[in-house]
Amino acid sequence: MPEKFDDFMSSLLGELQGLTGEVLQQFQEEGFRGGQQFLNDIREDLEHWTNAVAEGSIDQEDFEWLLKSKRDLAVMQELRDKGLSHIELQQFADKLLTLTFTAAIKFFITIP
Repeated sequence: MPEKFDDFMSSLLGELQGLTGEVLQQFQEEGFRGGQQFLNDIREDLEHWTNAVAEGSIDQEDFEWLLKSKRDLAVMQELRDKGLSHIELQQFADKLLTLTFTAAIKFFITIP
C-alpha cells in the first residue's frame, strides 16, 4: 500500500497545481507551496486514513470528517503575507480539502 499511497500523493500534487492555477492565479506558486506543506504536514494521518477507508474500517463520511478536522493546519502563512484575506485563505483551504477527499475516494475506493 505504501507505493499506492506515493502514487496517490504524486497525483494529488499534480491536481494541486491545477487548483492553484485556477483559484489563486497571481499567487499560484505560493499557493502550491502552501498546499504542498499542508499535505506533507498531514501525510502520516492521510496515509492512515486512506488505508482505513480502503479497508472499510471507516466510511467515507468519517474520512471526510477526519480530513476537515485538519483544516486549521492549512495556515499558508506565505499567502497571508501576500495579502490574501482570511476568507480567501479559508476558501482555498476548503477547495484543497475537497480536492484531497475526492482524489482519495477515486484512488482508494473501488466502485463495482
